[in-house]
Amino acid sequence: MAKTISLIVLYDDSETISKIPLLTPYKQLFRRDGVYLVTGGLSGLGFETVKFIAQHGGGYIVILSRSAPTPERKAEIADLQNQFGVTIPSMCCDVAIPKDVKNAISAIELTSPTVPIRGLFHSAVVLHDGLIHTLSKSDFEKVMRPKVAGVLNLHNTTRRCQLDYFVCYSSIASFLGNSTQANYAAANSFLDMFCHYRRRIGLPGQAINWGALNIGLLLNKDKIQQFLEQKGLMTLDVPEIHECLEYCLVQNNPQIVASKFHFQNLRKYSMSFNVCLRQRFYSVVAEEIKLGLADISEVSQDSSFSNPEDYIKNLLCEVCSVDIEDITNDTSLSAFGVDSMLAMTIQNRVFQERNVDVPLVSLLDPNSTVSMLVSLLQENHQTETRSAGEHVPEV
Repeated sequence: MAKTISLIVLYDDSETISKIPLLTPYKQLFRRDGVYLVTGGLSGLGFETVKFIAQHGGGYIVILSRSAPTPERKAEIADLQNQFGVTIPSMCCDVAIPKDVKNAISAIELTSPTVPIRGLFHSAVVLHDGLIHTLSKSDFEKVMRPKVAGVLNLHNTTRRCQLDYFVCYSSIASFLGNSTQANYAAANSFLDMFCHYRRRIGLPGQAINWGALNIGLLLNKDKIQQFLEQKGLMTLDVPEIHECLEYCLVQNNPQIVASKFHFQNLRKYSMSFNVCLRQRFYSVVAEEIKLGLADISEVSQDSSFSNPEDYIKNLLCEVCSVDIEDITNDTSLSAFGVDSMLAMTIQNRVFQERNVDVPLVSLLDPNSTVSMLVSLLQENHQTETRSAGEHVPEV
């Protein structure tokens, strides 16, 4: 059985304390004498969680779902029970309805009074995509109910339980954004913050921001997966999903992103046009490239190996339509007519081709010169050269 250490949290008034279980090196993640709830556990990521818990020692796994299992799913559940010696009942329950959740918890406690509830995995989800101006209040409510109302009901109903896990399945959409999933991103953002809230009041809580998964709606959808990969997101297969879930549970962070990236595409097609993404991913992508883990073979020889001064002058010639003879190191960028649009173009090109994030405010500064841009690139090149010779600790 996994050992735990209790972290004591003292509040400002020094009167109340709480304990947060911190997982340490373990022999198994789940207890044979514990009940684990999985909402939305009949499909997709929810059912993969059921399988994961069964494979890793959980004795009782209760699936909460609005619908009954199909004959095919019943057969799969029976196989899991026979193979791993677990008990996996399925209960009809809409987690967005407080009475349903209370009745389900009461029924579990009545049926197995000596087996306490030890964990909860909130995987319930409803999707209704569309550009934000096309989404009605009802479209938001459909998506928010299972996530927001669901987690509040589960929180209120299980507060007296001594849980090892309270895991909410969020999405990378709340971290990256998605033009057609504002409602879904908002719902998952609530889950993220709610898990932080639970940790602040001394209760277990983990939000896992899952990336693209090769299960459920994306299963074997090659065209959609290719589109996502062009944007920098690659799909996680089932073994990778299980590996990520195990890692997340052991790390026990309040929030963690579990995703697979194509770093060159992320840098080229997503980060270069999105300042927020660039701010969030710049250090990660730069580190991957520095370690040689990202494929940078498509970057042209001219942009990768020309000296910074030649590169900047050729870039200004192309973007600003000026002759190279008219460009000197002391020439101000404003002399080439660099406005906000041209500045963004220069910023994106330099980021794509040289992996240097030039601040827009610097490009639009009337005192900025060609030599300023050259200096930024030279400083970056010197930093990378120094870093290449340093030992990089294993992550």
